[in-house]
Amino acid sequence: MSLVSATGTMPSMSSKLFRILSAAVCGQRPSRQEIEEENRARREFILDMMHYNPEALQSELGIQMMMHVYPSKF
Repeated sequence: MSLVSATGTMPSMSSKLFRILSAAVCGQRPSRQEIEEENRARREFILDMMHYNPEALQSELGIQMMMHVYPSKF
């Protein structure tokens, strides 16, 4: 399963939740590779944000605002 959809965006939090819940109901678990890909994409996003706008992530408030502006990335 790919983290990036055909439109080039990451899935929203609700689609992630739906996938997790449907896997739990069906008795399936995401593969280790899928989990690692999600973690890698999340880490890459944060590193990109730190590179392009380092002063925005200097405090907890900056992190909270980023999570508010980009909820699908967390």
